[in-house]
Amino acid sequence: MSTCLGVIAWVVIFALGAQFFAAAPWLLFVFGGLVALGIYVARAKKAALEAGTLKVLGDKPLPNILDAGRAMTASSARMLLGDESFSFEVVGESFYAQNFSALQKNIGLIDGRDWDEIATLIVDPGNRNSKTAVAVFISGLKLGYVPEVNAPGVYKFLLQNGGYAKADAAIYFSAADGQNSIWLDAVIPVLFKP
Repeated sequence: MSTCLGVIAWVVIFALGAQFFAAAPWLLFVFGGLVALGIYVARAKKAALEAGTLKVLGDKPLPNILDAGRAMTASSARMLLGDESFSFEVVGESFYAQNFSALQKNIGLIDGRDWDEIATLIVDPGNRNSKTAVAVFISGLKLGYVPEVNAPGVYKFLLQNGGYAKADAAIYFSAADGQNSIWLDAVIPVLFKP
């Protein structure tokens, strides 16, 4: 329905524009130039935001534990919009078993329990395994990464918004068999909460 209305709106706008520009064809060039300039400025602004974010984050891989400066920036990051399904699975948790153990001890949970927490997503431009890596941290500890299938979209979104975001997370602790897991509450494509 909305697609049909959109097509009708564009046909009406085109018809009115053709009538208007037939009377003054030189206005077509002025209007086209302004539209092109607007597109160029918007793209340049996006590129500048991405370059600024990359410069701040640097080209070294993110450490397993956030330093004080990054932890402060992470604490002020905006929350991602979620749908309360917690269907966004984090990958690579097995590589961070020590961090899971440290987090589990800090909050005092035994194996086989879930814990709800806020996760921080940070672009990792220095990652040697992926050009679009997005690391997932909880309480300053790296616990995994955004899956490769979702990483390019999330990476680009975060680059244009300072490189950091927060999301609700459900953590399952199972240190005994190394099957720790994290599920984020974030919709794809990612958006900030209003």
